[in-house]
Amino acid sequence: MQNLINAMSEVGKKERSNYHATFGNLIDKLKNADESLRISPKIVGIGAYRGYYSDIALCLQDGNSAYKSEFNYNSNSETWDKWYEKNKVKIDFVDNPKELAKILESLIGLYFNGYKGGYNEITRETPLWLANDYGDCSGLAVIDITDKLELITKTIE
Repeated sequence: MQNLINAMSEVGKKERSNYHATFGNLIDKLKNADESLRISPKIVGIGAYRGYYSDIALCLQDGNSAYKSEFNYNSNSETWDKWYEKNKVKIDFVDNPKELAKILESLIGLYFNGYKGGYNEITRETPLWLANDYGDCSGLAVIDITDKLELITKTIE
């Protein structure tokens, strides 16, 4: 059953990446940006977007959930606290776009925690949303990123 749910989630994620900016688009724009530019609005973290848990929220106030692996809820050998200490990845959101691109690129292949549990792999194709913080369901899809690093959003309900 879980495999079916995961497959359905992947199909939706792939469809949204056709009209959303993606994690990879953001990295590419940051890599090619003049170092004096700053992303606008200022992003302080990432997390799961509450509307689509498999998508990434670019957070304005809170965030930063990335992990090296998924937690195995069926494991009797490891508590969540021990797993968390071993697998959490600290993300420093720096202002320099080229440095931020390197940091974000290093997250590809890692996981972020879905709003109601579960883990989602961070890929270049993961769609982006703008949110105040973890758990916000703003409806603001990031649809483009200008060469001046301005996030262009559209309300999608």
